[in-house]
Amino acid sequence: MIQIDTEKNPSIGRSDVPSVGSFISIKPQLQGVVALSDAEFQKLLILAASARLDWCFVSFTPPFRRSALIVSIHFSTRSPSEDP
Repeated sequence: MIQIDTEKNPSIGRSDVPSVGSFISIKPQLQGVVALSDAEFQKLLILAASARLDWCFVSFTPPFRRSALIVSIHFSTRSPSEDP
């Protein structure tokens, strides 16, 4: 599960590794939090509401003490094999 929050001006995390969110729990299931701008959230909401959201790509740091930083997140209507 990834919770999406909106912020007027989301910023990159202030750790050694720039991040857009974090996994706050690894076990028994992944639980993450990501901040998006209002415009980014509206685009994601439209994709989800129209049943066109098919893929979510997440890059994150190796887990440490049951948490990890989310370095990047990407939502798409196409699988990686369909990209040109």
